[in-house]
Amino acid sequence: MLKDEIEYAHRKCNCIWPVLWVPRKYHNTPEKLKNVLQEIVNQCQEYSKIIFTYGACGGGTDGLYSTKADMVFVRCEDCIHMLLYSGRGKSLVQKGVIYLTDGWTKDNQSIIQQYEYTQKKYGTEMCSCVMQMMYHNFHELCVIDTGTFDLLETVSYAKKAAQVANLKQTCCKGTTELLEKLFTGCFDEEFLEYKAGQAVKKEDFIKRWE
Repeated sequence: MLKDEIEYAHRKCNCIWPVLWVPRKYHNTPEKLKNVLQEIVNQCQEYSKIIFTYGACGGGTDGLYSTKADMVFVRCEDCIHMLLYSGRGKSLVQKGVIYLTDGWTKDNQSIIQQYEYTQKKYGTEMCSCVMQMMYHNFHELCVIDTGTFDLLETVSYAKKAAQVANLKQTCCKGTTELLEKLFTGCFDEEFLEYKAGQAVKKEDFIKRWE
């Protein structure tokens, strides 16, 4: 989901570490995501350290285990909090707001894709009812401008999506700061480091700041 941002930060930091991509279809299924990530961990034991551009991700990283390589994660709830990072474990994420970047527009579970599928299956009238039920807890659709993709194109998508979901469309400024710190090896309190033999615990991603 963060392909644009990861490639940008990786390039900006002159990082030479290889990148392994996980198919976006696992984004909404934490258990399947965990299984895929564990397979990747098992295949990367020849490295001294495995770097993840993941947070807690709904439990998708909980229980991951490495026998020989250390593991590093961003200490945050998910990729949205990562892009809206504002310092000392805080983010600008607001309740009732759906956030997206260009990467989200390509997901088959994104709003317009959902609308087109539902409309084809149930017709326009029923589709409108379904969309209202799905998004009744949200009031806003916000594009996170990370400076890594064509903003106008993504906003155009967001306007159409906001219309079919009856949401207000807005934009906000995002950041790749945490990704850049990750790719330069600057692992401070914003990151979780697990030594070989230690299992990931989802509660570790909850940080209390003094």
